[in-house]
Order: sequence, then C-alpha cells, then structure tokens
Amino acid sequence: NAVYELLQDKAKKYGVFCNQPDLSDKGLVFPILFGSTSSSSVEDRESAACFFADEVIQDSKHLHFITSVNAGVASGTVYAGEFGASMRKDFTVVGNIINLAARLMMKAADREPFSFIADNRTAQKADEKCIFEKLPPIELKGFSTPQTVYKFDSKRQLLPKEREQNELFGREREKDFILKAYEECSKGKLYALAIVGDGGIGKSFLVETCTAYLEKKQPYLPMIYSYCYQYEQSTPFFLWRNLIGQLISLTEFLSDDEAYNHLHSLFEEYFPEELEWLPYVLGMMGFSCSKADEIKMVPSLKLKHFFKLMYKLLSVFTAGAPAIFVLEDLHWCDAVSLEFFEYLLKEAKDFPLFLIALSRPDSKLNSFYKDNNIFVLELLPLDRNTVTELLLSLLNIDN
Repeated sequence: NAVYELLQDKAKKYGVFCNQPDLSDKGLVFPILFGSTSSSSVEDRESAACFFADEVIQDSKHLHFITSVNAGVASGTVYAGEFGASMRKDFTVVGNIINLAARLMMKAADREPFSFIADNRTAQKADEKCIFEKLPPIELKGFSTPQTVYKFDSKRQLLPKEREQNELFGREREKDFILKAYEECSKGKLYALAIVGDGGIGKSFLVETCTAYLEKKQPYLPMIYSYCYQYEQSTPFFLWRNLIGQLISLTEFLSDDEAYNHLHSLFEEYFPEELEWLPYVLGMMGFSCSKADEIKMVPSLKLKHFFKLMYKLLSVFTAGAPAIFVLEDLHWCDAVSLEFFEYLLKEAKDFPLFLIALSRPDSKLNSFYKDNNIFVLELLPLDRNTVTELLLSLLNIDN
C-alpha cells in the first residue's frame, strides 16, 4: 500500500494515469501511462516520463522495505480503452510498446537494483533535458532485431542560453515597448510586464531578442531566466527557487549537505540573526536538512517571513542595481510562487527590477495581472505579408 501511495502521489503530480498493478514473478509491476485519455494534455511526455521514473527510484531508496526499483520507459502507439465483456470491463493498454517497456524493466533489474532503461525513441526525444548512457544493442524476447537502448544517468543541467539579436518580423512595436519599459525600470522603479500569446507564437523569441540587445549595451546587467514546468505545478516556490538558486549558486545538483553549508555561509555573512530559519529555507528551496525546523509560527506568517528573507537575498545579490528576471510559462506556476510575485510587486516598488512574465492565455492569470496592475502585452498572429517575409528569410530566398 505504501508503494501504491507513492506511485499515485507521483502520478497526481505529473497528471498521468497509474493503472492497476500486477503481482507476478517480476515483482510488483505498475503501468504508468503518459498520453492516455486522462493524461492527454501532458506535454513533453518523454522527458516527463524519465523524470517520473527517476523521482520514484530516488524516493524509494529512502524506504527501508524496498530493496530495488527498476523501470522501462518506451514511447509509441498503443490501443488504450475498454477491455473485457459486457458484464465486466477494465481500462487497459495493449501493444508492442507495452511489451518493450516490460522487457526493458527486466533488463534494468538484471543490471543494478535502482535504475531504468529507455528505448531509442524516448531517449532521442528527452535528450535536451536528460543525460543517457548508450548501451550495446540488446536482444529482447518478442523482437526480431536487437534494440538500441539507453540507461538514464541524470537530469541535464540547463545552462543559460547564449542569446542572439535575431531579426524580428512584425514585432517591432512590441520590441520598442519592452525596451522603453526597461528604461523606466532602470530609473529605480519596479516594472512588471506580462507577454501573453498562444504556444509557439514567439513570446520567448521576442524577449530573447530584446534581452540580447540589452546585454550588448550593458554586459554586466543581471539577467536571469526561470521556468515553470507542467509537472511542477504543485511544488511550492518552484519558479523562484530556480531563479534565486541561480542568483546565489544554490543549484539542484548540490547535495543536501553542500546546500546547507553554502546557505549557512551566506546567512552568516549577511543575515546572522536569521540562522534559525535555515532548515525552513532549505526545505522551500528543495533540499532536506538534518536539523529540524524549530520555528513555531502561524504558517501564513512563516511564509511571509520567508518571502522577506528571499527579498533580502535578491537585494543583496543584485546590489540594488537594475536587473531583469524572465519568468517563462507562468500558466504552469505554483500558487506559492504567484504569492511571492505579488509580494514583490507590493514590497519592492522602489527596486529597479524588470519582471517579464510569459504565459499562454489563462483566465486565472488574467485576473492576477488585472488585480496587480501588470500591463499585458498580447501577441497576435502575424499578418500574411509578414509571414511571407519571415518564410523567405528562413529559406534564404532573395527573389
């Protein structure tokens, strides 16, 4: 039951379907479906499936009654739906990909107690976010040819992009508006701007072009991009832990002890009176702490004091100079991160901070923007003539 609860919790977090488990000679087997009817809205499913498997494996290592966890991740088309007779039906999936995932799971179990193997299609699709070790082709029962497979190694550390001043088509007005907004901010005033448009319409491209222009003019301008992910919508403070972590070099790739030592030295230098808050801060930043959180306070007041600490960190590490924070995919933002966003808008009015939020159209975010007086710059589809110019440029056609 504890294992089932772990899997269901992860399935809920990722918005996917945990099918009925099977007790067999392979052990306790759970089919997790990314892309079935109930999880058809999940994007970037291959990466999400790899992160899911890795999280389950890492969490299981801390459960004394689990001796091994192995997974096989495979991508492809299957039949998903009712299976059975008129008196009794179950939801199931049927297809070669299911068999492939099961075979990969067993191959992983033969290699080491906590690991997973992915098929070629999954590894290729997830390569941008995951690091894999390519294994020699393996023979699998039910498959006539050797299969190319990959052992998952770790998440890929997403380094800041090298931004370029790209040629814009049909977005000159928007670019001018963003640059003028930064000029207002650089005078010593917080400015928040929301850029809203459908997926793939060019929000990130527009902002990257503007920030590249500003970087060229001011090479030492602090500029940090942070991202929301669909599967992290229930992770408190995820958006800002990523951003603040970049600012103070507290990345998710540090061990818990390394994170504690790093943050302890920062607090000793800048906020020695706040050292008792370290366990709570580490927890909110995604780390575990061996020391118990001994702060006795109403949760809402505790969170408010945490926000105050984070604001102080931002002030120290930007030294009160102009800075740009780009918040990508805010439509997937967690509730606590939105609260901190609102806190900054109210408490940091005289801080030269340019906050650029990128999102798809979303009714809840529209209310958030309106309630907090955030200007919304809506990106509409390009007109026909501009699309033609864009295509001719991309294809490098002069005539």
